[in-house]
Amino acid sequence: CWVCLGCLVSYNIAVVGFGLAGRLAALTLSKQHHVTVFEADDEHTQNSAGKVAAAMLAPLAESVLCEADLALMGLDSMKRWPSIIAELESDVFFQQQGTLVIAHQQDKGDLQSFAQRIKPLADHTAEHINAQQITMLEPELAGRFNQGLFLPCEGQIDNQAFYKASFAQLNKRKVKFVFNQRVTISDNKINNRPFDYIIDCRGLGAKNTQDDKPLRGVRGEVARLYAPEVSLIRPVRLMHPRYPIYIAPKHTPPQTHPTH
Repeated sequence: CWVCLGCLVSYNIAVVGFGLAGRLAALTLSKQHHVTVFEADDEHTQNSAGKVAAAMLAPLAESVLCEADLALMGLDSMKRWPSIIAELESDVFFQQQGTLVIAHQQDKGDLQSFAQRIKPLADHTAEHINAQQITMLEPELAGRFNQGLFLPCEGQIDNQAFYKASFAQLNKRKVKFVFNQRVTISDNKINNRPFDYIIDCRGLGAKNTQDDKPLRGVRGEVARLYAPEVSLIRPVRLMHPRYPIYIAPKHTPPQTHPTH
């Protein structure tokens, strides 16, 4: 763990994988140590799950599917993002205005089931809301839904802006990058090159290797839309009997097209 390396000694550290976890590790470690990042993809990391994700920060909603301790770590991460972003020189959109969960009348049972499975996290719980409250939170949805849940502790981040800004920051810190190269990790060596520490952040990228991780990928579909006539403030989840459906509005600076 890089937290344990916060002494006065400067180490030669390898970070394997340049997705979200790899970037966060490199940003922390490069403040004091010599860091080399290895990535099987090119510098654009188009295959990174963190780059194509909706980037909702949703510990309460995800607690329906994961253990409470993992959801609590997600809640803790909400407090860390502002300080992480503050270290970057480019603006990265972050907000914590909650998540709205809605359902059509015929899917009311799915909404109730979802609410019952949400785990209480510290003092954070889901709030049951009616049509009027939905309208107050998201005026665009006025008159469309009669029931929902509001998860006030949740938020979102502009993941693509973070990917760009973090890469620029790491370059400024003279972090070394080795792109388009798959690696073999053995005895604190990467492709026979020794390091003091190796932080393996490959995730699914380590599958089918000698370091195969017991991870299971979850496949989703992402559609990015330019919809200037639609104005949503926060992520919105729609209950559906078969598919998890959500909209994550993206903040975009003027003169560029926002995506939803």
